[in-house]
Amino acid sequence: MNTRGTPMESEDWYLSRGQERLGPYPVDTLRQWAASAHLLPEDKVWCGGWAIAAGYLGLVSVLVFPAPLALIAAIFAIIDIRKDPDKHGMGRAIFGLIMGIIFSVVLAFVVFAITRDL
Repeated sequence: MNTRGTPMESEDWYLSRGQERLGPYPVDTLRQWAASAHLLPEDKVWCGGWAIAAGYLGLVSVLVFPAPLALIAAIFAIIDIRKDPDKHGMGRAIFGLIMGIIFSVVLAFVVFAITRDL
Protein backbone atom coordinates (compact mmCIF):
# COMPACT_ATOMS: atom_id res chain seq x y z
CA MET A 1 0.00 0.00 0.00
CA ASN A 2 1.35 3.41 -0.95
CA THR A 3 1.68 5.76 2.00
CA ARG A 4 3.54 8.51 0.20
CA GLY A 5 1.76 11.87 0.31
CA THR A 6 1.84 14.07 -2.78
CA PRO A 7 1.05 12.94 -6.34
CA MET A 8 4.70 13.46 -7.26
CA GLU A 9 5.79 11.16 -4.44
CA SER A 10 3.18 8.53 -5.22
CA GLU A 11 4.21 8.07 -8.84
CA ASP A 12 6.80 5.71 -10.20
CA TRP A 13 9.61 7.53 -11.96
CA TYR A 14 11.83 6.35 -14.80
CA LEU A 15 15.37 7.15 -15.86
CA SER A 16 16.89 7.15 -19.34
CA ARG A 17 20.67 6.99 -19.56
CA GLY A 18 21.79 6.87 -23.17
CA GLN A 19 19.73 4.16 -24.87
CA GLU A 20 18.95 2.38 -21.60
CA ARG A 21 15.65 2.86 -19.76
CA LEU A 22 15.64 2.12 -16.05
CA GLY A 23 12.96 2.03 -13.41
CA PRO A 24 10.44 2.44 -12.02
CA TYR A 25 11.91 4.16 -8.96
CA PRO A 26 10.25 6.08 -6.12
CA VAL A 27 10.98 9.80 -6.15
CA ASP A 28 12.93 9.49 -2.87
CA THR A 29 15.48 7.22 -4.57
CA LEU A 30 15.98 9.75 -7.36
CA ARG A 31 16.38 12.55 -4.81
CA GLN A 32 19.10 10.55 -3.04
CA TRP A 33 20.83 9.86 -6.35
CA ALA A 34 20.69 13.54 -7.27
CA ALA A 35 22.19 14.52 -3.90
CA SER A 36 25.01 11.99 -4.28
CA ALA A 37 25.71 12.92 -7.95
CA HIS A 38 24.58 9.47 -9.14
CA LEU A 39 22.32 11.22 -11.67
CA LEU A 40 24.16 12.74 -14.60
CA PRO A 41 23.18 16.05 -16.25
CA GLU A 42 22.29 14.22 -19.49
CA ASP A 43 20.03 11.69 -17.72
CA LYS A 44 16.32 12.07 -18.40
CA VAL A 45 13.81 11.47 -15.61
CA TRP A 46 10.06 11.23 -16.18
CA CYS A 47 6.73 9.88 -14.96
CA GLY A 48 3.29 9.53 -16.57
CA GLY A 49 2.21 13.16 -16.31
CA TRP A 50 -0.57 13.04 -18.90
CA ALA A 51 -2.21 10.14 -17.08
CA ILE A 52 -2.16 12.10 -13.83
CA ALA A 53 -3.67 15.15 -15.54
CA ALA A 54 -6.35 13.04 -17.22
CA GLY A 55 -7.32 11.41 -13.93
CA TYR A 56 -7.66 14.66 -12.03
CA LEU A 57 -9.44 16.44 -14.88
CA GLY A 58 -11.79 13.47 -15.19
CA LEU A 59 -12.56 13.75 -11.50
CA VAL A 60 -13.36 17.47 -11.64
CA SER A 61 -15.19 17.12 -14.96
CA VAL A 62 -18.32 16.59 -12.86
CA LEU A 63 -18.25 20.38 -12.70
CA VAL A 64 -18.84 20.09 -16.49
CA PHE A 65 -16.52 22.90 -17.67
CA PRO A 66 -13.18 20.95 -17.49
CA ALA A 67 -14.67 17.88 -19.22
CA PRO A 68 -13.22 18.65 -22.68
CA LEU A 69 -9.81 19.20 -21.05
CA ALA A 70 -10.07 15.77 -19.40
CA LEU A 71 -10.89 14.26 -22.78
CA ILE A 72 -7.88 15.91 -24.46
CA ALA A 73 -5.47 15.01 -21.63
CA ALA A 74 -6.72 11.41 -21.65
CA ILE A 75 -6.10 11.07 -25.38
CA PHE A 76 -2.55 12.41 -24.96
CA ALA A 77 -2.00 10.06 -22.00
CA ILE A 78 -3.17 6.98 -23.89
CA ILE A 79 -0.97 7.84 -26.87
CA ASP A 80 1.99 8.47 -24.56
CA ILE A 81 1.51 5.20 -22.62
CA ARG A 82 1.11 3.15 -25.82
CA LYS A 83 4.37 4.59 -27.18
CA ASP A 84 6.23 3.53 -24.03
CA PRO A 85 4.81 0.40 -22.39
CA ASP A 86 7.02 0.94 -19.32
CA LYS A 87 4.85 3.90 -18.33
CA HIS A 88 1.98 3.41 -15.93
CA GLY A 89 -1.34 5.20 -15.58
CA MET A 90 -3.60 3.62 -18.20
CA GLY A 91 -6.36 3.29 -15.59
CA ARG A 92 -6.24 7.02 -14.85
CA ALA A 93 -6.18 7.81 -18.55
CA ILE A 94 -9.22 5.61 -19.23
CA PHE A 95 -11.04 7.17 -16.26
CA GLY A 96 -10.28 10.65 -17.63
CA LEU A 97 -11.46 9.56 -21.08
CA ILE A 98 -14.78 8.16 -19.85
CA MET A 99 -15.53 11.08 -17.54
CA GLY A 100 -14.43 13.54 -20.24
CA ILE A 101 -16.78 11.97 -22.78
CA ILE A 102 -19.76 11.79 -20.43
CA PHE A 103 -19.49 15.34 -19.14
CA SER A 104 -18.53 16.82 -22.53
CA VAL A 105 -21.87 15.49 -23.76
CA VAL A 106 -23.57 17.05 -20.72
CA LEU A 107 -21.77 20.34 -21.47
CA ALA A 108 -22.91 20.21 -25.09
CA PHE A 109 -26.54 19.71 -23.98
CA VAL A 110 -26.27 22.60 -21.49
CA VAL A 111 -24.77 24.93 -24.09
CA PHE A 112 -27.40 23.87 -26.63
CA ALA A 113 -30.23 24.45 -24.12
CA ILE A 114 -28.92 27.89 -23.18
CA THR A 115 -28.34 29.06 -26.74
CA ARG A 116 -31.68 27.66 -27.91
CA ASP A 117 -33.57 29.90 -25.51
CA LEU A 118 -31.76 33.04 -26.73
